[in-house]
Amino acid sequence: MKLEFSKTAHAKKFVLEGVSEDLYYKEKKKIYDYFRCNYEKPNQAYYEHKKKRILPLELYKLIPNIKETRIKTTSGVKVIPILKINKDLMRFLGLYIAEGWFSHIGNHHKVSFCFHKDETYLIEDIRRTCKECFGVEAYVEPIKNNARKVTINSYALYIILKDILKIPHGAKNKCIPELIFNVNKELQQEFLKAWRDGDYGSTASERLMNDISYLSLFNGDSAPFYYRERISNIKGREIKSHEYYTNFFVRKIINPYPKMIPLEVFNPLKNTHMRLGNKRIGRKRLIEILDDVRYWRMQNLNLVDSDKFIKEWSKRGFIEDKNLTEKGDKTIRELGIVKNLAESDLGFAKILSIKRVKSSREHVYDFSVKDYENFIGGSGALCCHNSRINATYTKDVTSRGPTFTIRKFTKIPWTPTQLISMNTLSPEMLAYFWILLENKANILVSGSTASGKTTLLNALAFFIPPESRVVSLEDTREINLPRENWLPAVARTSIGVGKTGQIDLFEILKASFRQNPDYLIVGEVRGKEAFVLFQGMASGHSSLSTIHSDSVDTLIRRLETPPINLSPTLINSLDCVAIAIHAVVKGQETRKVREIVEIVNVDKDGTALVNTPFRWDPARDLFYFKRQSKALEKISSRTGIAIDKLQRDLITRARLLYELYRRKIFSFDEVGRIINDFYKNPAEILNKFNIEE
Repeated sequence: MKLEFSKTAHAKKFVLEGVSEDLYYKEKKKIYDYFRCNYEKPNQAYYEHKKKRILPLELYKLIPNIKETRIKTTSGVKVIPILKINKDLMRFLGLYIAEGWFSHIGNHHKVSFCFHKDETYLIEDIRRTCKECFGVEAYVEPIKNNARKVTINSYALYIILKDILKIPHGAKNKCIPELIFNVNKELQQEFLKAWRDGDYGSTASERLMNDISYLSLFNGDSAPFYYRERISNIKGREIKSHEYYTNFFVRKIINPYPKMIPLEVFNPLKNTHMRLGNKRIGRKRLIEILDDVRYWRMQNLNLVDSDKFIKEWSKRGFIEDKNLTEKGDKTIRELGIVKNLAESDLGFAKILSIKRVKSSREHVYDFSVKDYENFIGGSGALCCHNSRINATYTKDVTSRGPTFTIRKFTKIPWTPTQLISMNTLSPEMLAYFWILLENKANILVSGSTASGKTTLLNALAFFIPPESRVVSLEDTREINLPRENWLPAVARTSIGVGKTGQIDLFEILKASFRQNPDYLIVGEVRGKEAFVLFQGMASGHSSLSTIHSDSVDTLIRRLETPPINLSPTLINSLDCVAIAIHAVVKGQETRKVREIVEIVNVDKDGTALVNTPFRWDPARDLFYFKRQSKALEKISSRTGIAIDKLQRDLITRARLLYELYRRKIFSFDEVGRIINDFYKNPAEILNKFNIEE
């Protein structure tokens, strides 16, 4: 606060009172130098300041304990030099934005408020907070026309509001001070409460309306405003005016309609139950309907023994040969979405029309809906999809003007069988990963940007046993797993100045080990979180992650050098590395797993002994498999399973995956269900697809 005040254009008009007398002797040279530059009679100025124990505000750095001083002008009104950011300040600013204004006539500067005569608690709030925050007394004027005015005669407070907090003059120009956006949620709520108490949810300022709505979003609220014109009669004159108003802050909304789930947009789900025929359904009732046994049966067809159920839903097109049709799969997906919506706090508004308009606004707002899509709003367009966006603004950064790059992700992640169909890797490679993950191996997927690392990581997660507890950590939510026992976590960037509210991957990773995970998935390691991840590997937590590196040698160098700085002993915890690349095959861009490399041993000097059981031949576009696998030998020695048995299992599972690909079974839910059923009863699944062990 003192730094801001000293840099204003008015700083020379203010002094600090209550300065220790010793300071004039200790800092005599610096004080004299200042007076020589700024006063015609520096000698006289020095002794006058010393006598009154005051010092120009610009010399505040010379004062060791500035809290004991007060800011003042030649008048007797003094202001506390350091402003505390607390609830009292939020209360004062909220009431000022609601009912306050500042003005000056000649050399007289004042801050004023106007309340109804019965709003005595608000008047008392102004007096108390003004004294606590600024050390200034507020004068309460006599009642006039059922109103009572509160006045604060202080040039310093006038400058604080106008030049430091930069609050515009006039009711139509009011806005929320920038300070409010940089405090914690509790203080923001106190500001909103004070504004509501003073203005009852109305304002003449369009900018303030937008600021209130935007600030409410930080607290998970949506505060709608409405526009209306008003005609007031003041002393016999008709005065036309307008205002924006909201009921959100002054009463609880009792209309449940916006919170009801719009079932009309979910087709075919809405046709699966006669009670889902309404356009909207209340959340409690909807949850009761979705608990019907028919939906459990649809999700567990292998456990259904009711011929009547199979016959009825086959006739309606949801089941064929005791398997879900495409219509049935879509119903199950919609069922999951609707259940999530029913448990959320989202509200819904029907869009009547969409128009393309040219915006004159200079600001761009970014919105995201947790666990679903990202929404990016800007001038002239709206972009709604799962994506990452990188943007540069103005010619200061990119000399040819603003740019943006959008990386669009699939809404439903690719399955292992889809990767086989694209020849990204072979069924044998996927079967190899399947056995490793079943036996809690540690795997890194390495590659350059956009080489398919996260896509491969998500596909490998299909092979995690269904009863296992999985925790995933990411900067941006991309991983989606076909399982119930899954705890997804996303890092959070800071809000406002410094690192306020920031929760990075390192902090989440440390906390995740207290959740007792069987498997840990980290979207990408790039810094200090790698140390915690490898410590987890060494302590028995099976881990999967991605990292930017184009070879195992480069990977080990990255792990051993800053900012990661891992010891070779920890790197030995890693079982294998999959190298993903962005390749061009026969003129077509594609993604490939170039090789799978097993880490046998890393010496103290960083030299790695490796084994490569799988490799891609770019000339023939074929994958080659070497039977010797150090990772399988490690599993054999740890579990007692014969190496021959592991190799036979690998071939059997590779044939199963190939059969799923051959039958074009690519659905996210169906592939996940078959793999989970294999864990429960492998013989039944192999028999179903005519595969002999």
